[in-house]
Amino acid sequence: MLKAVFLTFLICLMSSRIALCDPLGAIKFDEKGTFSVDVPGAARVSGSLFLWHGEWKYATPSEVESLDASSFSGQMPRSGVADGYISYTQTVKRTSDGGADIAFAFRKNGEIRLTRGVFLLLHFQTPEMSERIIAFTHGQPSAVSNDYRTAARGFSVNLSDSVALQFGTDRACMFERRGDEDKTYMNVRLSADADASVIVRLRLKPAISSVPSWQPEPQQAQLAIHDVELSESEIPRFDTVELTADISATYDNPFDPDDVILDAVFAAPSGHKLKLPGFFHQSFKAEYEDGLELLSLVGKPVWKVRFAPVETGVHSVILSVRDRSGTITSEEKKFNCVESDSRGFPKISEPPEPGAPRYFQFEDGKTLFLIGHNMPTYSARVEEYFSKMEAGGENYNRFWMYRSGLGLEWNQPVGTYRLVEAWRMDNALKAAARHGIYLMLCFDTHQDFREVWERNPYSEKQGGPCKEPMDFFTNEKARALYKKRLRYIVARWTADTHVLAWEFMNEMEGWDGTQQNRQKAVEWNAEMSRTLRQLDPYKRPISTSLWTTGGWAELWNLPEMDFVQSHFYANTPKDMAQSVASICDQKRRDYPDKLHVFAEYGIMSGGGTRQNDPAGVHLHNGNWAGLMSGAASVPASWWHESYIDPLGLYSVYRGLANFVADEGDLAENAWKPLELASISYIQPPAQLTYTDLRFTGSGDNWQLPGETVFTVNKDGTVKNGGELPSLLHGRSHPDIRAAFTFRVDFPSPGEFIVHVGKVGDNGLLKFYLDGERIRAVKLPTGEGLGVSSTYIDRWKRWETTYDKDAAVNVPAGVHEIMIQNDGQDWITIDYFRLTNYRTNAKPDLRIIGMHTPEKALIWAQNRAYTWFNVRDEAPIPPVPPTRLTLAGFADGKYSVALWNTVSGTVISQRTSTATGGKIVIDLPEVEHDVAVKVIKIIVYTAIRRG
Repeated sequence: MLKAVFLTFLICLMSSRIALCDPLGAIKFDEKGTFSVDVPGAARVSGSLFLWHGEWKYATPSEVESLDASSFSGQMPRSGVADGYISYTQTVKRTSDGGADIAFAFRKNGEIRLTRGVFLLLHFQTPEMSERIIAFTHGQPSAVSNDYRTAARGFSVNLSDSVALQFGTDRACMFERRGDEDKTYMNVRLSADADASVIVRLRLKPAISSVPSWQPEPQQAQLAIHDVELSESEIPRFDTVELTADISATYDNPFDPDDVILDAVFAAPSGHKLKLPGFFHQSFKAEYEDGLELLSLVGKPVWKVRFAPVETGVHSVILSVRDRSGTITSEEKKFNCVESDSRGFPKISEPPEPGAPRYFQFEDGKTLFLIGHNMPTYSARVEEYFSKMEAGGENYNRFWMYRSGLGLEWNQPVGTYRLVEAWRMDNALKAAARHGIYLMLCFDTHQDFREVWERNPYSEKQGGPCKEPMDFFTNEKARALYKKRLRYIVARWTADTHVLAWEFMNEMEGWDGTQQNRQKAVEWNAEMSRTLRQLDPYKRPISTSLWTTGGWAELWNLPEMDFVQSHFYANTPKDMAQSVASICDQKRRDYPDKLHVFAEYGIMSGGGTRQNDPAGVHLHNGNWAGLMSGAASVPASWWHESYIDPLGLYSVYRGLANFVADEGDLAENAWKPLELASISYIQPPAQLTYTDLRFTGSGDNWQLPGETVFTVNKDGTVKNGGELPSLLHGRSHPDIRAAFTFRVDFPSPGEFIVHVGKVGDNGLLKFYLDGERIRAVKLPTGEGLGVSSTYIDRWKRWETTYDKDAAVNVPAGVHEIMIQNDGQDWITIDYFRLTNYRTNAKPDLRIIGMHTPEKALIWAQNRAYTWFNVRDEAPIPPVPPTRLTLAGFADGKYSVALWNTVSGTVISQRTSTATGGKIVIDLPEVEHDVAVKVIKIIVYTAIRRG
């Protein structure tokens, strides 16, 4: 027998210098080092290297050399690429048990930037593999076809009923199903770093007979509460006391309150009673290695209740459990609540007068102005990220609960929950509490219902009740399932004071059908808000979100919606400070009684932010514009992993954080927009000069604009500019098509320029000057036209990018210029430019602020300091010393402090006196920007006795 095996091995070795095989002939390597596992009667498995770099450029091995029968070397991408490449060696070592150890060594050459790391792509090459279970060394087992993303040191999976592949690594790696290409592909991230070594071990073993389940099994036991354990007998006020109950019952699904239900009734010292649902819980052990989280089960599942006392003194609690056999109650438990330094639950402030901005406010009255950005996906590095955020002055993050992290209902039957993701949320909240971060929890996002609908647990394809995504809103069973999920969320996390708010959906328009059925979607939000508010005894604020920046009036006006949100991505070179201010003004004007969270923000909705604004200028300008325009938050950047973290831009938030640190009474002030009576140079310029004015639209591109006439002021502002879209629609969209009229006043002859970007389908741009048509510009679309053209298969048409100016001459003086599109479909207007429109007669400063009769917060920005001017190295001349005259102040003496907006430190302090309701503020030369605090000096008069 041994002689025969050796002979087989020898024949394999001699048959090809490169096609290696083990004594059983199962593991082979081709000329590029790609391996395959071929076992007769079993699924074939192959593995090959790849990486993503730059802006998601895909690269596989090239220039591969086989040094000998067990050694390979190559590059990804090929050597000589401008940005550099990763070189690697691959060495194969056979093992006595017929396996193979593959040692990879990777080295960075040049400035190549890995997007996510270096990967091994595994392909299980038979359809039957899709339902086989992968047993990871750590993490939840998963079917091959499920949406898993698991950190582990390897896995085992049956290739047939008799043989299993054991895949191991000498370091923690990330294992994830690969997209939608095929249900049997797996990405294995070998390393996130460009310079790394890793060993992959391949073994063939007897088939796995069973895989431990990470999901609870049905129970059949007599209903009983055996024990109730309190986490503490004495609890600080607003901290969480946790009750762990040892319960036996009969049920099929512990997450279904119609099957089994645990409730707790707490009695406070005042006599007030509060009812909270309980929840099913599983503990896990976490190990951390190379930024990955390796999880293992710990113990058996238990039932828990969490409660945060708001009163001091002795509390009591009684648990009740119901299953199909009846209901029982526990003995009374007691614990004592003592005073603490916790600020309690953030709530929405009551405005001191109607229309005043609203903010989040703690129980002790201190304002919580939200400073943060989106890190929406849970990460093993959550502690590190929150620590960096805290160091930069941030206090806010928004988590998505979706398929890639924290989503409860994925990869298993709808109505059952991933306990490992629930544990991760617990872990994230503990980290948030340690670093002063408050979280908005978003329960669903449109990508899960649009991009992967057939894999969504609510889809009929997965045994769910919904045929189409819109059924999620209308199907009674889906609504009932969602309400049960709300109950679990409230039970598990409402007692945590670092949960800021609940958000039902990220960008609701992404559910196919909602745009056509807005009223049904709105009614769903109202119903679920009422359900959630009834479940949540702490009455946490509730909202949802839209990708339409302006929002839906019928949604935001719902009394059940506690606050409104904005999502905004420029996607063209826009002055972000002006855009943010316009959006905030629109929200304040249209929804004066609602708090406004600017929840998503960026210069790009896709890649490119890192390359276009590495210094974070748009973050800085947006932060200050948001604060000064009455929003309850800074505009929260979307780009964490690809932008803020790798570039270390956390420090961008420090200046504003320091500025508001002593504004704890922000919510107590009836702020009004700053009244700028006049602005002038302290020393007028010796000579009048002319410069161009450039502005962009930031209105909703897919709704009929509320305004179509825009006055272009000499200071560079555009009246109604927040309503101006960046798409000029053609005949294909008659319901939202409009012509735009611009009222202008040119100080000297100039040009009115429309910079055309992408065109949807054969545009025809027409210009009218004072009612007379003066030019028509044809913008045909098709292959080979413009700068570039792309065929859109969904619409069966070409879209062409022009990136060119369309201009008309305009005489000096007051005129009306109208533009319209008589073509088939939309024209993208990247920006408008008016030549010789602005003069240096007045300082080129943007002044944004808010004030009360005795206080003002002001931001003065050099209008030339924009992210695209910095990117393009355009001149940014400093603005000479300027004098501001502000109105609306009580007479008296004021302290005027000038602040450095980057460091958040006071530059200088002086006094000024308001007379006749006006105060004069002198600013020094402004290179980029400066912030100002104006505070009335209160003079106390001593009263003499006797």
